Amino acid sequence: MSIDTTFKPLTETYFVDNSAAVQIPGANQRGVTTFRIRNSSAGGTTAYIAWGPKAAGLAAVAPTLGAPSPNTIGISGNITVNIEVPCNSFFIGSSATNTFEITGGTGGTGA
Repeated sequence: MSIDTTFKPLTETYFVDNSAAVQIPGANQRGVTTFRIRNSSAGGTTAYIAWGPKAAGLAAVAPTLGAPSPNTIGISGNITVNIEVPCNSFFIGSSATNTFEITGGTGGTGA
């Protein structure tokens, strides 16, 4: 399913920071194709979140000139985005003070 339909939550919402990579339990069995991610940082602070197929070595680091950050996006504070990534992905944030709420589902339009 594409992200051009209304978001339908299929998993619980999980809290993610930089302390450990988190995989959303049951996302594969429930048919998750999209993750809704909200940067819950106050004050508009941009934070980075990364995803990947395994927890080991996963880090959310801002890209720099000549050094891209694979599977990483920056999200402004208190903003919600929907992304299509593999349902068995692990997620990790860029710092302990910039935190994310992640819910697995399908679709992706609407706030």
